Amino acid sequence: MEYINLGKIINTRGLKGELKLLSFSDFVSERYQKGSKIYFYNEELDLRESFTVSKYTVSGDFIYLQVLEIQDVETAKKYKDFLVQFPTEALPKLDGDHYYYYELINCEVSFEDGEKIGLVLAVENYGAQAILRVQGSEKQYLIPFVASYLVKVDIEQKRIIIKRIEGLL
Repeated sequence: MEYINLGKIINTRGLKGELKLLSFSDFVSERYQKGSKIYFYNEELDLRESFTVSKYTVSGDFIYLQVLEIQDVETAKKYKDFLVQFPTEALPKLDGDHYYYYELINCEVSFEDGEKIGLVLAVENYGAQAILRVQGSEKQYLIPFVASYLVKVDIEQKRIIIKRIEGLL
């Protein structure tokens, strides 16, 4: 099973085991519905545990999350710095030209004439549009992920073809 990172546990709040998360995800209300299964993952230990959402609140970029399995602050502290994950198979299918960011990671980016640019390392979003961080052979490029630049996106083949636009790279 594959997972998408929804956020990171950065602290606790209160004495009843509430967790403070830095959110990496949109669709908070869909991901943290009462009764939803989520996973806490520690990369260093390669440890993943399943939890059931009890309730959540949002404050700016932070989410305060309560899960049924954690009822006290001492237990909650054990999960500090864990990633909060959601199984990709449970994500709804997107329409047409919409993609989950995780689907774009490791896609090969090239111009329509076949010249390779590099691989997508990350997808960043600063509000206006998504930006692909692409690792070329010698340096990284930031490429706007907008329809006017795209020729083709093939998630199955892990390929993104873009138009050659003056000054883009």
